[in-house]
Amino acid sequence: MTSEDFYRLKDYANGYCQVAKYGRGVSEIVIEINLGKGQKRYLLFYSVIYFSGAMEWRGAWFQAAPKTDMLTKVRQYKHYNDVSDEYLLGEYDLYRLANGDQIEIIAGVNHHGRTNAYILTTAPWDQSERQKQLTT
Repeated sequence: MTSEDFYRLKDYANGYCQVAKYGRGVSEIVIEINLGKGQKRYLLFYSVIYFSGAMEWRGAWFQAAPKTDMLTKVRQYKHYNDVSDEYLLGEYDLYRLANGDQIEIIAGVNHHGRTNAYILTTAPWDQSERQKQLTT
């Protein structure tokens, strides 16, 4: 996700949010952002290895947390004990809500250094057959 994407999320700071769908193993999370008057946006995170927080909250302005915070969270799980810090730092980012609410997501970054997260105007499960898997 670029800083431009974070700026756009700031526009959704008062939206009502809920985890709408998640894929197998919680590796994909879709957050529905209700902006009122029938307007919705969807924030889709891929390669998610950690989610913490309520299933519903207000505000969708996520910001990247310090890399050391991400490492601290990941190191709590034995599954990642044999994974180098260098690898984890290059593959994942920790995102927190800017308003201080306790919603945290660790999502993978793609090979261009951008977070595997996308802002969509239609529900992702309506966009392709592959995304329909999220509804099952």
